Amino acid sequence: MSSGLNISIYNNYQTFLSNLNKAVMQQQHAVYCSLQIVENYRNEWLRYEKERLSFNTLKNRNQLVIRTNENKTEQKQNDELSSRAQQVKL
Repeated sequence: MSSGLNISIYNNYQTFLSNLNKAVMQQQHAVYCSLQIVENYRNEWLRYEKERLSFNTLKNRNQLVIRTNENKTEQKQNDELSSRAQQVKL
């Protein structure tokens, strides 16, 4: 009876560990690539979100200008009506 490992068992064990190490390295690379893809899409989303917010700001400013102009026009019309009413009373 021999003590210790048979050389073929030892070689198989070394091959197994080497293959396991390669598999781990491949999976680490896959995770890295996936993280890069996620980061790229995140940056693209942030760029589009910033653009969307800019357009919303412009839209809101335009709506404010329109509302202000409408209010001025309405006030002017009310002032004219009030002025005419005062002239009629006199």
